[in-house]
Amino acid sequence: MTVMEVLALLALGGLAGFINVLSAGGSMLTLPLLMFLGLPPQVANGTNRVAIVLQSTTAVAGFRRLGHGNFRVTLHLAVPAVFGALLGAG
Repeated sequence: MTVMEVLALLALGGLAGFINVLSAGGSMLTLPLLMFLGLPPQVANGTNRVAIVLQSTTAVAGFRRLGHGNFRVTLHLAVPAVFGALLGAG
């Protein structure tokens, strides 16, 4: 991997993380870059999902720290989301 490729990954990764925490859509930047750098689409998508989980966890922690959040609603939404993710991955 060249220095330019590493710099592109860092720059777009940071920008995509910022976009994902505020709303969504950072994957429109990271997926094409990962595939351009030679990753197969399935591996690029899996790699991107790891980053999204970390970004989402950070965002939720930040919102909770600021007093925004309702654990009961979160739990009601998380259970079907986890079930759907497991079903889709299987």
